Amino acid sequence: MLPLMLLGLFVMMGGSAYAGWEPIAVSTTGMTVYVDRTTIQRDTYVVTMSVLHDYQMPEELSSGVFLSFTAQQQYDCGQVRSRTIRAVVFAEHMGNGAVLYSGTGDNTWQTVTPMSINHALWLAACPEGKSTEVARLRYRSNTFRCCPPA
Repeated sequence: MLPLMLLGLFVMMGGSAYAGWEPIAVSTTGMTVYVDRTTIQRDTYVVTMSVLHDYQMPEELSSGVFLSFTAQQQYDCGQVRSRTIRAVVFAEHMGNGAVLYSGTGDNTWQTVTPMSINHALWLAACPEGKSTEVARLRYRSNTFRCCPPA
């Protein structure tokens, strides 16, 4: 009975490192991308969340070979764009092992390409799709500037 309890405790402890990561998509090369929904923060139409990319095959970086990286990403639900705030590259799977790189992103917004891994992440951040409220506010603003009431 004691070995079975220890096995259960081992499985629970071992799984806790991955407990927050939810798989979102798998690329054609076998790279799996995960999000940690407990990190999601919303500020009007911008969503910030933690993302993990885990590769099947090693990837090369000037500081060594890596198998995963985590990033703090922002997704604009009104503009369908994203940017990287911070990234950490790890030697092992699932954000484990030696840190090969840690730094900030360039904060440049990039348009999200339809049917891409980034699009799957944008959909996770913006489950209702492109915000219609933002489009409505823009329309009102343009109407006001273009065509003031008579």
